[in-house]
Amino acid sequence: LGKGLRADGSYGWAMLAMKAKFKNMLEILDKSLITGIQKLWTEEHVVILKMSWDFLINDVSVTFSKRELQPLQTKYLKKWAGLPRTSDPLVLYRSCEHFGLGMRSVVGDFKKQQLIKRHQLSTSRDPVVSQIHQDVAALPQHRHKRHTNEWKVCVEMEKLLAEVKRGQIIGRPTDGEGI
Repeated sequence: LGKGLRADGSYGWAMLAMKAKFKNMLEILDKSLITGIQKLWTEEHVVILKMSWDFLINDVSVTFSKRELQPLQTKYLKKWAGLPRTSDPLVLYRSCEHFGLGMRSVVGDFKKQQLIKRHQLSTSRDPVVSQIHQDVAALPQHRHKRHTNEWKVCVEMEKLLAEVKRGQIIGRPTDGEGI
């Protein structure tokens, strides 16, 4: 499936490969002769989607996407949007209703793909795969109880599933279902 592992089981190679791939795609796009707006559109609809598979299969931390990939993305988006280097990067990722450009963040897409993977593993019909998910989910639960500051995919998935269940019970005001 393209998952890069080292003999010791670490993801160092996968992180280097993901960063190199992302940087290479951004550099190719930067050198192209299309306008800045077209580059912004291409980054959002092509580059981020090409990275989705890597985000899905590799078990790297969200810290990697924040520290390594997000700064690369922000640098090029500012350049293509014509923003000064010292401008607030939140302008790029805020919604248009909140006076931003509404660009997709690489960190947000990384989290989304990790949630998709965890949900697929947790709902698998194969008992071995489900057990693997339960074993992996146990560690972040202990960290969550110790109140660490890192993002935990399994904890986030439980919150989202609870929200979906609540929505199914209550229903949406427009569909007339629920309580």
